[in-house]
Amino acid sequence: SEFDCARLVLPDHRSGRTLQEKELLLAVDKVSELRASGPVFVHCFAGVERSPLVCMACLVREHGLSPQRALDYLMQVHQGTNPLPSQLDILRTLKPVKK
Repeated sequence: SEFDCARLVLPDHRSGRTLQEKELLLAVDKVSELRASGPVFVHCFAGVERSPLVCMACLVREHGLSPQRALDYLMQVHQGTNPLPSQLDILRTLKPVKK
C-alpha cells in the first residue's frame, strides 16, 4: 500500500527561535491536504510540543474547538502533550475556517 509523506521542520524549545503563525498554518494546511487521501500520522522527535500543537491547531481551525478545549483533549489522548507557552499563544490567535 502506498502513502503520502510530507516533512515540515518546525522549531521547538531547543531551536533558539519561536514558531511563527504562518508556519503553524502551513502545517495545518498540509495535514488537511493529506487527510483527503486517508488517515494522517503527525509526529515530531519527542511528541511533546510540535506534533500535539499541529493537532490542536487542526482541531481549532477545522473543528471549531477553542484552544483550551483542544489542549484539554490532546492532554487526554496523549498525556505527554506539553506545548510551550509561546506555542499556546500562537494557537490562541487561530480562528476556525468557515466551511
